[in-house]
Amino acid sequence: MSITGLVLCGGQSSRMGTDKGLMMFRNKSWCSIIFDKLSYFCTPVYVSINSKQLDSYTTIFNTNQFIVDTITNAGPMAGLVSLSSKIKTSSVLVMPCDMIDFDLKYLELLVSLAKNNPNYDCFAFKENSFLQPFPSIITSNIIANMNNPNTGLSHFLNSNKLLTIPLENTKTVFKNYNTMLDIG
Repeated sequence: MSITGLVLCGGQSSRMGTDKGLMMFRNKSWCSIIFDKLSYFCTPVYVSINSKQLDSYTTIFNTNQFIVDTITNAGPMAGLVSLSSKIKTSSVLVMPCDMIDFDLKYLELLVSLAKNNPNYDCFAFKENSFLQPFPSIITSNIIANMNNPNTGLSHFLNSNKLLTIPLENTKTVFKNYNTMLDIG
C-alpha cells in the first residue's frame, strides 16, 4: 500500500486568531511538524491551503508541495477534493496542522491497520466510542468518487467501509489546539 500524506492548513483559524499552520513550536512551524510526522509513512506529502495562504506558506515549502483548495466552505473536505486529481498512491493519510503532540506510534498503528485490511475504504480511531476523524486514512478511489464534499469528514468516513482502532482513556492522544487558551 502506498500512501500520500495531506496536512490540512486551509482553515480560517478564526478561534486561534492567527494561521495555525504558521504558528511556531521549538523553532518549527506547526505545519512542518505534521509534515515531518507524515513523511515517516507517506510519499509524497502535500500541504493543503487556501489561495489566501499561498504567499505565507512559500516561505516554508516549495509550491509543488501545495494543494490549493479548489472549492470553498467545505472544511477539511476541500483539501481532499482538491487533492483528488493529484493522487498517484492507493491511499491518503490526512491530518490537521494543529495536532502537533500526536504520537508517531498511533500513526504507525493506523498505517498498519490500513495495510493489513485491504477490503476497507477508510481507517480511523474511535476514542471511548467517539469517532476521531483525524488522523484518518482514506483510499484514493473513494476520494475520487466523492459525491458531496459539503458533508463533514466524520459523516464521510461513516458512509464508507470504515475500520476503526478503539482506544480508551486517551484524553491527550487527540489533542488539538484551537485557541490561545488551549496552548496554555
